[in-house]
Amino acid sequence: DVWTNATGRATMRLVGSAMVNGALGVGFGGNPTDVIRTNGAVVATRGRQADTQPRTFPRPVAPAGCTQHGEVRLRGGDTLSLPAGAHCFESLAADANSVLRGTGGKVEIYVSGAVDIGGCSVVGAGAVPTNLQINVTGDDDVRIRGTSTFVGAVYAPASDVTVDSATIYGAVVGDEISLVGGIVVHRDEALTGGNGTNSHEVKLISWRDL
Repeated sequence: DVWTNATGRATMRLVGSAMVNGALGVGFGGNPTDVIRTNGAVVATRGRQADTQPRTFPRPVAPAGCTQHGEVRLRGGDTLSLPAGAHCFESLAADANSVLRGTGGKVEIYVSGAVDIGGCSVVGAGAVPTNLQINVTGDDDVRIRGTSTFVGAVYAPASDVTVDSATIYGAVVGDEISLVGGIVVHRDEALTGGNGTNSHEVKLISWRDL
């Protein structure tokens, strides 16, 4: 599914070819015809819907004892394996043909700056979306682009999030979300609703397990 809790005109934008194995949904009390704007071949197998309840999302806070990694950039051919637990980054960037993966259980990543995933494979342990989550604690931009494959969740309630020419198995929460280019979205019921309890104009995307 691709969901927004916004109800304002044209606050969900889909440009180019998008295949959504689920619904396009808008906030409680909203009109899907007004909120959703598409430009291109967009298919949603469960149609367009309005949410049945308000959804709210607080900013994440890194826990005490979080393993510190500083600013990280993965170049082509690099692999970063993270064991289960909490990991803190000042920023996170990943170039084409790099790999970021979780091992041994659930990995919680906290990023205080920008996230730029370009053509990278990001996979939770066992290829299970609930085993890897990227939490953005500030309001820097998040980009998942360039034929990236992402198996996990992004929780960035204060950030503008762009998904461009990527395949997603998991969930994404952001302040503004744009889907651009050839997008394939797979719904994951386990991630529906994200993490949160209070926000305004938050966009939610969720998919199914692999």
